Amino acid sequence: LRNRSRTAWNLRNWTISSSTTTGRINGTYLLQPDSLVVLCSSGALSSYQLLGPTISVSGFPALDNEGDTLQLRSPSGKLVHALAWDKSWYRSELKEDGGFSLEMLDDGRPCAGSENWKASINDRGATPGKTNSVRSSLKDSTPPHLLFAYFRDSITLRLVMSETLSEPLGDLIVDGNRLTLQVLQPPLFNVVDAVTPLPQKPEQLVEVSARGYRDCSQNQLKQAELKAGVFSTALPGDLVINEILFDPPTNGYDYVEIYNKSGKNIDIAKLRLANRGTDGRIASITPLRAHPYPLLPGEYLLITEDSAWIKKYYGIIQISRTVEPSSLPSFPDDGGEVILMGDQGNILDELHYDDQWHFDLVTNRRGISLERISPSGPTQEASNWHSASTSSGFGTPGYRNSQYRANTRSDDSFFSLSGRIISPDMDGRDDFLLVDYRFPNPGYLLNIRIFTLAGQLVAYPVNNLLAGTTGTIMWGGVGQTSSLLPPGHYVIVAQYFSREGSSKGQKFVISIVR
Repeated sequence: LRNRSRTAWNLRNWTISSSTTTGRINGTYLLQPDSLVVLCSSGALSSYQLLGPTISVSGFPALDNEGDTLQLRSPSGKLVHALAWDKSWYRSELKEDGGFSLEMLDDGRPCAGSENWKASINDRGATPGKTNSVRSSLKDSTPPHLLFAYFRDSITLRLVMSETLSEPLGDLIVDGNRLTLQVLQPPLFNVVDAVTPLPQKPEQLVEVSARGYRDCSQNQLKQAELKAGVFSTALPGDLVINEILFDPPTNGYDYVEIYNKSGKNIDIAKLRLANRGTDGRIASITPLRAHPYPLLPGEYLLITEDSAWIKKYYGIIQISRTVEPSSLPSFPDDGGEVILMGDQGNILDELHYDDQWHFDLVTNRRGISLERISPSGPTQEASNWHSASTSSGFGTPGYRNSQYRANTRSDDSFFSLSGRIISPDMDGRDDFLLVDYRFPNPGYLLNIRIFTLAGQLVAYPVNNLLAGTTGTIMWGGVGQTSSLLPPGHYVIVAQYFSREGSSKGQKFVISIVR
């Protein structure tokens, strides 16, 4: 602790808290103006006393390695200082692994966030009881920005800002109505609660416009606009597993992408990610976030242990939502399960992926994600998944898939195609062909054959498949010899046989181009 005031403070009965535990200073200690004191557990007191003034804290709070919230309070419970940090503040992958402290740069700006902290550069890795090794003057010219908003209840809108705000607060307009009743919330004072004149209806989004909010350095938010709504319960089919990287490059990280295909505003804090153990039971259930975080209709959620690596490797400029659990369930390179669950244990979506679902001619699959082709298509249908394109950098974490296709099934024909051109070069455009089928009843056998215009059979994507009533077959231009067919025109013959012995088929002319 550093006393920045001109008053000496008796620290007896002051408390310091993390997100899980609270410690108390039981002894009397007078902290003089412009002085430092180290707080530590009673077991570490003798060691730290060698470095400078030190007092022990009864029940010294546990500090999570990934990040935590600290609060310093006076004996009356008044909040003196609060800080919510995470390991990204180290600005160093080496130092965030342990052995180094986080130090404040400019103690004249105690409410500044991550820009005012970095890893110690002292040879010992920390400076307890001494002037910080990174101490310097901080020039803060960045205004606060509005991260997200949601309704806590039907009439209370909550704004979450990027940093601590100062009062008076700014202008807030919701669907054309200016909200004047606003309250800045502790402990970080980056949260504003505002009361709306009318109750918010479920599954209805409002337009939020905010401006004029200032941070502690008096930088002003010029204008921010977004949508907000009341949270709704996620049901199976509302959210889908949309993309997965399960075989990252060396020193890389897995990721899972979720897409909200519903019209609901869903709280990410209510979601869990899991896999299955060798006995088939659900295992490694991982909460995604501790505090509310909205996933609006049409938005993507990126789940990874290291979003900084993802952004660097895939060149992501902006993503809609990202969470970083301290660990993810295991996703084996050759195949496994991804389960998305609600907070009551209900399964919202489940994928049993296989590395054989990658494009046939992809030999090195490291760093290449599997993308869902159609959000409305079945999760477990292999033909609804494909390798991410070359042009996308082999992955699209946090935004629309490079292999995205809308549902192309036709109601007036047994068969329909996604297009008439295949350009199998992994550039994200016409990389494959989808043959959709729709039968009036189950029990049909399906054959799909590819011929040259001269009538030579060159590929047999499906042979006597017992088809469901609907489905999709994917073909990537690969012939019977497991190599790409040469450019040219080809005839697709899609044929079915009913259990009564009747047969019917359709022919389509398609082209393979380079």
